[in-house]
Amino acid sequence: EHFQHVLIAGMGRSGIGGKLCLNWFSKNAKTPIYLNQHYEIPGFVNRSTLFLASSYSGNTEEVLHAVKEAARRGAKIIGITSGGELEQFCKSSGYDYVKIPGGQPPRSMLAFSLLQLISILNSAGIIQEDLKAIVDQTKSLLGRELIEIKTQAKKLAQIAYKKSMVIYATQELEAVAIRGRQQFNENAKQLCSHHII
Repeated sequence: EHFQHVLIAGMGRSGIGGKLCLNWFSKNAKTPIYLNQHYEIPGFVNRSTLFLASSYSGNTEEVLHAVKEAARRGAKIIGITSGGELEQFCKSSGYDYVKIPGGQPPRSMLAFSLLQLISILNSAGIIQEDLKAIVDQTKSLLGRELIEIKTQAKKLAQIAYKKSMVIYATQELEAVAIRGRQQFNENAKQLCSHHII
């Protein structure tokens, strides 16, 4: 199937997977990839759009509103969720969806939604990435560098303790900056913001 554009709908932790895909793959993607993080969807969404609805809970209001509008416009819809209304909508409407494990804090499930996004984009011919190689390289890196990663994380935690944090990053690393901000805000309950250079 040929698509003119891809729109990934996702908020918060479900949306960060889409942002990472944009940052990592847009440059070489055969089709433009966009991220939608609000209720309304762009006017270009039509039958030639691959619409990926990502909501870990399956009950994210903005994503549900957006996916229903995409359905009205005839977009090809695929859901990524652990259940909820998004799963029910996909089932009842005959749309494909990927069910990921539920019952966890959404912030801890990034790898599940991200890998599904990459897999779908690969299968649709939008990107050409070796998903197995990505997973193997990541596993190998974490295996080799785990002690150093933990050491650096402890040092950063000591520096950041009881301070407001500001993360600066280039456009290519925006998703990483957002993810870092989210982790400080949610896990450490510490004020953090980010800016793009």
